[in-house]
Amino acid sequence: MQTPTKINIPKHIDIGRLIGRDGRNLKPIAKKTGTYISVNTIAIPAKFEIKLDNKSTLPPSKERIKEAIDKLEALLKIKGNEMQSLPEKKKKKVSNNYYKHKQSKEIEIERKERKTSEREMKYMIKSHTKSHGQCNKQKAKRDAPLAEY
Repeated sequence: MQTPTKINIPKHIDIGRLIGRDGRNLKPIAKKTGTYISVNTIAIPAKFEIKLDNKSTLPPSKERIKEAIDKLEALLKIKGNEMQSLPEKKKKKVSNNYYKHKQSKEIEIERKERKTSEREMKYMIKSHTKSHGQCNKQKAKRDAPLAEY
């Protein structure tokens, strides 16, 4: 059994952007080179693990792994440049390779405030109807025409 070749992923690169939606960035590289590429996010720093794909129709050779390494390093360079070009105030580092926008935190706070204010309003309405409810019913009966009764 072969041991996988490993490439470290720099911390400043977002793994989700590196992989792409549904693996759109990694799958073409794996298919062209006849390798199996996985990302180990448990390791610190995160790593690519590259193995020869036994199901591939290409003949097995070390050149396939070398080609995959070259393409992955090119992808790392591209994604690294993209991350550096992002404005700093839009991203905030939360933990290893994950970024969270400030706006999402602000939206969460607004939602919590809105929920509490809605609860307060419901409580105020309930307490108001309890204390003034009987008076309003009697007033409505008094002001209503006799035909309704």
